[in-house]
Amino acid sequence: MLVKAITTNSPHTNRVNKRILTETDGMQLEEGLEYELGNSTGMCADGPERLAEFKK
Repeated sequence: MLVKAITTNSPHTNRVNKRILTETDGMQLEEGLEYELGNSTGMCADGPERLAEFKK
């Protein structure tokens, strides 16, 4: 189930998630969340479509 959930993400999402995990490795939760908020790449090109699908 986890593999399917990951592979259904867009390649952009997977790259961003991997980058954030790598960059925040070893940080405390609050520090990592703050880092993520300040370093987000924003929504990808297919973001609005994926968000609409999620809301169904």
